[in-house]
Amino acid sequence: MIHQAFLLLLFALAPARCDEPTPGTYVVLAQPGTVLRITEGGNFSSAVAFATGLSSPYGLLHTASGRLLVTERGSGEVTDITDGGDFSMAAPLAWGLTDPRGLVEDGDGRWLVAERAVGELTDVRGGGNLAAAVPFATGLAGPRGLLRTRRGTLLVVEESSGEITDATHGGDLSAASPEVFGLQSPYDLAEAPDGRLFVCELLAGRVLEVQDGGSASSLPVFASGLDVVDSIAFDLAGRLLAVEEYRGRVVDISSGGSFLGAPAFASGLGSFPQNVRIVREPAPTWSWTFTSLPSSGALGRRR
Repeated sequence: MIHQAFLLLLFALAPARCDEPTPGTYVVLAQPGTVLRITEGGNFSSAVAFATGLSSPYGLLHTASGRLLVTERGSGEVTDITDGGDFSMAAPLAWGLTDPRGLVEDGDGRWLVAERAVGELTDVRGGGNLAAAVPFATGLAGPRGLLRTRRGTLLVVEESSGEITDATHGGDLSAASPEVFGLQSPYDLAEAPDGRLFVCELLAGRVLEVQDGGSASSLPVFASGLDVVDSIAFDLAGRLLAVEEYRGRVVDISSGGSFLGAPAFASGLGSFPQNVRIVREPAPTWSWTFTSLPSSGALGRRR
């Protein structure tokens, strides 16, 4: 029998986390439909993929709740690949989408997908058949890359119009004034740890620093000499990585300048690497546990 002296209870906070992907850098390969973890760099021609069996995957999102989602252009779906493995027979989280590309989580917890062919952003968090869903934003010209900045602004890259538009509040954006215009096939955005913004231009093979926006002709060229640069992202080490789609590799362009003939950070990525994204350390969640103390102890809290 437990003595009354040990019946004092202490509420103690302890981390309670669900299984999540290992933090690091992940790249999406449209063919053969896989996702690879490339955090340390190197040659990945014989690497075991984190996720396989996907239909022309493109966008990747690590949510605040720890889930890892991927868009599948070939099937018009979004699939939860948090646990990794073969997803050829897996049920999707959401389906009925038209040409889904980039993914982002906005400040209100929506999981927004850029539907490039119809110029819309659609919230897929509720899952299910979204063929008739009311979009969050419309009137966009080939939306592709999405970024939520540290200030909470939701930016969308419009490939067809060569623009970057603020889509934070959604709605019909067909008449919205762009933040940046005159870009050449813009595909993706990345934000540096210090808040600087960068945009990659696919066919121009370069990365521009956005700075204050306006005409692309006034933006400084940060990196050039790249071959079909499809996606950019800052990794956990602060490196700015760029995907060279046709060369099947990822290049570290942190230093800026010309990268014509530069060595690869990650090579052997096969055909059409499309998107590079970062899985970060999960934010701690907490659960209450109980600890008994002797009668001389005081009610306290430990972590």
